[in-house]
Amino acid sequence: MVDWFAIRRARTSRVGQVHALGNAVLLTVAGANWILRTVAESAEAAVLPWGLALSLLSGALLLVTGWAGARCPTVT
Repeated sequence: MVDWFAIRRARTSRVGQVHALGNAVLLTVAGANWILRTVAESAEAAVLPWGLALSLLSGALLLVTGWAGARCPTVT
């Protein structure tokens, strides 16, 4: 969020938008994963199938947003 408000070029570039939106989605997915795991009736129910699927989705989103963050225009 700091980069989004502090660096104008990050807001105007497509890569910066992917980075910001992807991180917002990632926070939502991680929050849903945490809630599903805390309300599960057993350890197995907490992981399979949704816990594993949301964890894999989180990993994929981290790869994309990490790449986008590295490509984001920065202040030079």
